[in-house]
Formats: sequence, structure tokens, C-alpha cells
Amino acid sequence: AGLIRLVVAPDGNLVADLEEKLPGRGVWITADRAQIGKAVERKLFARALKSAIKVEPELADRIEAGLVERCIALLGLARRAGAAVAGFEKVGEATRTGRLLLRLEAADAGETARGKAAGARKAGFETADVLTADEMGRAFDRPRTVHAAFLRGAGGAGESLAERMVREMGRLAGFRVR
Repeated sequence: AGLIRLVVAPDGNLVADLEEKLPGRGVWITADRAQIGKAVERKLFARALKSAIKVEPELADRIEAGLVERCIALLGLARRAGAAVAGFEKVGEATRTGRLLLRLEAADAGETARGKAAGARKAGFETADVLTADEMGRAFDRPRTVHAAFLRGAGGAGESLAERMVREMGRLAGFRVR
């Protein structure tokens, strides 16, 4: 769950296979910016793939951007399926009614918002704070979103999408410097 698959594209460039569906021999590496930087620096990908490959210096940045887009897409899909809500009041209502699966707080939220998320963690709810307010806002067609939640119900879509979101955000966390 915490790994990134990389494959060699037909042009010889090393690319991230974030969906894990591209053909060809791939290598797996921990979803961590520092690990990828070390592997690029030491030319470990070429050694592991036993071929001459081109590795762009901004490989880690591209992977991070791809993971951000995957998270935004999952959150947007959940919103459209009725399995995600945004806003402090709606997240609070989901918590009170027992529909809360996963609580998201913006990584760049203020101390007040972070305190509210800490309360949810103490109550045993899973929380995450990897995406910024601007990134979460894109999923809800808003300029910024600080509080969001995945919900139970919606034909089971919430559970499935929340599991996928936890996996993607876990991978993204390795690229976000705190």
C-alpha cells in the first residue's frame, strides 16, 4: 500500500504507474520523496531494470502531482456519488449521526481547525490532513475547503472510496514535507 510502481516508457523514460496498470517490467519503491531522490542519485533504477533509462530530476515532483490529482479525483467522485460532504457543520452532522467514515482536514488549516480534527481522532474516527484547502476545494468546486468527510451509505460507495482515499493519501504523505 505504501509503494509506487515505476516502469520504463517506450521512449526510455522512467514514469510512475500510479494506477499500477501499465505494461512492462516495473520496479517498486517506497512512496517517499527522500527514497526516490536517493535512488535517482545512485542510479538504482537503471541497475534494477538492467537497462539504460532516462530519469528526470523532477520525478518525485511529478509523482506528488499525480498523487494529488488522484486524491482530488477520488474526493470529487465521492462528492458526486453523495458519499462526501464539505464544511464544518456537515462534517459535524455526519459525526453525530454515525455516518462519518473518514474526516479530512486541510494540511494548511489553522490551529482552530486542527483542534477540531484532534477531537475527532480522540473519538476514534480516522482523520487525514494531507491535502491543502485549495486542493480539497477543487474537488468541491470551491476556492477552499478546510473540512470534508467521507460518509457511510450511498450504496457502499463511501466505504470503497474512503479505503482508496486512505491508500492514496498514505502514498502522498511520503512526498509532503511537514
